[in-house]
Amino acid sequence: MAKLPHLPKSPALPRGPKWIQSLRKESKLLSGPGQAPAGFVTATTSNLEWIVYWALFKILIPTSDPRNGSYYGYQGVFRYQKAFEGGRDPGGSVVDFVVEYGPKIKTQTAIRIQSVYRHQDAPARTQSVDRLRKIRIAADMVVVDLWDYDLLYDNGEAKNGEKAIVSVKTAIGMIEVPARGATGGARDVRYRLGGI
Repeated sequence: MAKLPHLPKSPALPRGPKWIQSLRKESKLLSGPGQAPAGFVTATTSNLEWIVYWALFKILIPTSDPRNGSYYGYQGVFRYQKAFEGGRDPGGSVVDFVVEYGPKIKTQTAIRIQSVYRHQDAPARTQSVDRLRKIRIAADMVVVDLWDYDLLYDNGEAKNGEKAIVSVKTAIGMIEVPARGATGGARDVRYRLGGI
């Protein structure tokens, strides 16, 4: 009986600290936003804001880790929770994110994070105050509202963050997708931690 020819074996996988370190680095880059770091979570922040903060880093500063730092944004690139006309004082606003396009470009884009529960299903007075704030901010910069359903999947998870990245890129491009409440298709989404 004839012997079958031997097939060449696949090359051995590389081993050692450099290979392990690069694997860990790649897994952090592709793992999604996950749970917000302890220093990010305060009484005035939300998990949706963490997803957008993470996405802005992945888009605009991909070599930096969004989990390191004081969570104010990145100087000259974007600011997080920027006070506008007095900030939290009566008549003022706090803009969730302000994207800057470089030192020679004066235009800035304000990105406001909206949720169906707090903004669309809110009482009429709250909705009118919200619209008025948007109009006042729009006098100084472009304003784009990002809704929770633009950032999360139908099951309420951010998963690997690719949907959030696409939505944030659209917002950076100064494009606002019509709200589902205006088009008749709103739904409430709840953010779930983890889940890639």
